[in-house]
Amino acid sequence: MGAHGNVGLFGPNGHGKMTLLRTVSGLIKPSKGSIAFNGVKLSTLTPRAIVELGIIHVSQGNRLFPDLIVGECLSLGSFTKAALELDLPNSTVSD
Repeated sequence: MGAHGNVGLFGPNGHGKMTLLRTVSGLIKPSKGSIAFNGVKLSTLTPRAIVELGIIHVSQGNRLFPDLIVGECLSLGSFTKAALELDLPNSTVSD
């Protein structure tokens, strides 16, 4: 995927979508292979360090922030110091 690209992840229940997202987020470690972002291997980082790179994972549902809309939840990942310094085009959400 090129810089600033977007990816859609589709499939039926039980086919690994959440496992992939949890692995990218550092919540589980890959059994083999690796995932990299801007040349940094994510499997060696903590979930907090992955967020500092500007990668966020917002699960479906509204239990954590019930009063926020989807765009507001996603924008929360842009408030870390490292993510703001990257100044990526998708790092903030506007109305």
